[in-house]
Amino acid sequence: MATINTIEDLIQLLDDNPHWVEALRARLLTRELIELPEKFAAFVEATNQRFDRIEERLGGMEESLDRGDARMDRVEGRLDRLTDDVGILKGAHARSTALREADMIAEDMGFTLVRVLSRFTGRPARAAVAGARLDERIRDRLESEGVFWYELSPESLDVE
Repeated sequence: MATINTIEDLIQLLDDNPHWVEALRARLLTRELIELPEKFAAFVEATNQRFDRIEERLGGMEESLDRGDARMDRVEGRLDRLTDDVGILKGAHARSTALREADMIAEDMGFTLVRVLSRFTGRPARAAVAGARLDERIRDRLESEGVFWYELSPESLDVE
């Protein structure tokens, strides 16, 4: 039997007798500590499987979001076209209303229905604009009295 005087002697003895290492480990460590590497490996495997399933679901969600984004782009395009179409229809309806009620508009604004052009009379002609909302692009002309504004009432724009 070998004599152990230093830690190096113990390590050499354990290297020479590997079956002693397991016996020493079983004597020094609790059952929980001995089983820990095996339990940790099982935990890692289960966690990796969960992450794999989560990644699969996220991939499906990303594809679904991409399809939703594409659908929203198409809806926005349609909405833009509808908005443009409605604007055209509203403008045409306001024009029809203004033409239909031109006599009343002129009377309300104090105009006479005599159509005289400045080039024939030498007198300045004035433009009148009728609409549902005041367009900011003509505000300067309104303020300089180059154009007169008549606001169409919401009731006059109702579709009959």
